[in-house]
Formats: sequence, structure tokens, C-alpha cells
Amino acid sequence: MRINSDGIVKIILVAIIAILALGIIVSLSIKNNTASFGPPAMGGSGALNGSGPGGKSMGRQNGGMSDFPGENSKNENGESKKVNVQVETMKTGIFIQYLKLYGDIVSAQSVSVTSDVAGELNELYVKPGQKVTKGQLIAHIDPSVPGKNYSLHSVHSPITGSIIDLPVDLGNTITTSTAIASVGDLTNLRLRLKVPEKYIASLYLGQKADVILEAYPDTIIPARIVEISPVLNTSTRTIGIEMEFVQSNPDIKAGMYASASLHLYENSNAITIPAEAVQDKKGEAFVFIFDETKETAAERIVEPGKSSDGRLEIRSGLAAGDKVITGGFSTLKNGDAVNIVE
Repeated sequence: MRINSDGIVKIILVAIIAILALGIIVSLSIKNNTASFGPPAMGGSGALNGSGPGGKSMGRQNGGMSDFPGENSKNENGESKKVNVQVETMKTGIFIQYLKLYGDIVSAQSVSVTSDVAGELNELYVKPGQKVTKGQLIAHIDPSVPGKNYSLHSVHSPITGSIIDLPVDLGNTITTSTAIASVGDLTNLRLRLKVPEKYIASLYLGQKADVILEAYPDTIIPARIVEISPVLNTSTRTIGIEMEFVQSNPDIKAGMYASASLHLYENSNAITIPAEAVQDKKGEAFVFIFDETKETAAERIVEPGKSSDGRLEIRSGLAAGDKVITGGFSTLKNGDAVNIVE
């Protein structure tokens, strides 16, 4: 069979057309695969990675995370993973807001013993803690001066009580205003404290406090206010108060250092939660509670009250029996599935 030149040309043209057609088919196939399995083009209508119509994101633009509960954390079955949280079941109880103060144990009644004349402390006839009666000899003062000798001057106790303090030593020169001794009633001791000015409006006679002596840190001693100074100390901006102990206690001694937790506010039927469990959203305080029916976290608006020792009183929004999420809530959202852990 003989093929002329025109036939050869036709064969070549057909081959070229076949090759071009094959290339177009392959190219279209590659593009279709890319559209099915790769990221959508800019401005496209794909809904991958939480995108909505027109390519606009429906969630936070932070690593593809979404605002929808559990959408970003799926298990191998495609179900939302549960967030591990800790909860506290609400119950009513006594809530007390405290003011911590520090002071000294003093005698409720004490006087300073002084001399009518100046001179040298010649002799002391008492010691600390010793009981004395009114008129008992306390000391002798020698009023002598160079070139002139005088008789010793006697100093007596003005009241019956015990020697609380002897602030001077033998041989010291004293004046008529020098305290030679302090005598007081050790059967009636008080705690003397200074309260900052801003708390004055909260003070009242009979107000309770829990006292702890530095020498006995594990023992709480109840006390109450029996005296409030009518004068503010302008140097320290404090006001003085004195507290008496509800019961006598042989461990309490004059001169001891003590701390007092003054009861500023009490609620005997309060619901309280850890202060850090309360969050703020557009000026409103809220907490997450555990919805036992759905096993999810639910936002609950609350009204906070007073706070003390890391606990916050809740005046409204919670009831006894509610389970408040107190741990693991830092990334929690309303409606998230949760799992309670210890």
C-alpha cells in the first residue's frame, strides 16, 4: 500500500490532535483531585476548617479553632471530647469576713508607781509577777546629792494587784515622772489593739474576735470588744480598742503578743465558692455549673458578696446542691461536654 504525501500529513495532524486532547483530559483530572482534597481557593465557597458561606470563618481565627463546643477536639469516632473539670457541690454554712490585727495582752486595770522625790533607786523590794497589796513597800529612793545627805524615801503600791513590770534598775537616777513599777490586776487581762481608720464604722461593743497567742498558735481563744477609744491617733490614723476574753485561761499572761481575727461580717446561711471560680463577662459575674442531665458546662449569672480567705459569698444565682465547676474552666465554653475528675 502506497501512502502519498497528503496522507502522511493527515496522519501527523490526527496524532497531534490526539496528544493535545490527552493532555487536556489529564490536566482536568488533576484539577478535580486538587479541589476535592486540597484547601479551597481564596474567596471560594468551600466549608472546610469552620468556614461559612463566601469563605467567612464561623469561629476564632486561632489555629482553626471554633466557637462551637467540642468542634475542635474530636475522638476517633468523630465525637466531641469531654473537658476534665473539678466541681464543688454547694451547701449553706457560716461565712465570716475577718480583719486581722495584732496587739499585746495587758491588765484591765494597771497603774504606774512613781516617787514623790527625785534621786537614785536605792532598793527594790518586789519582783515581776509578785502579788502586792495597797500601801505595800515597793522601793527606796536616795535623794542625796553631793555635800548633802537625806533620808531614804519610801515608795508604796497605790493599789492591790501584781507587779507587771519593773522598767528601771538599781542605781538608776529617776525623776518624779519615772515609772518605777507597774501594778495591775492579772486576773482581768485584755487584748489591746489598734484598728485602721477605714474600719471604724464597722466597730461596735460586743463585737467578736478569734484570738491566737504567739506562744500557743494552735489554740483559738474567743474574745469581744469591751472598749473603743473616743479619740483617733492622728499620727498612725488608728483607733484603740480593748477586748476581753470570754473565758478565763491560765495560758494568757500579761505582756504576751497575740493576733486577733475581728469579725467584720457574718452570714450564718451563706453559699460560698472559691473566688477564682467567678468570671466576668460584659460586666456581669458568672460561674460554670455542671448540668448533670446533659453532662455539660452551663453559664450561670451570680451576685457576689463579701470575700474572706479566698472564699466569695454568693448572694444570688446559686442554691444548695448546685455543682459549681471550680477547676479546669480556663478554656471552657457554655455547652462544652465535661467530665468530673477528683
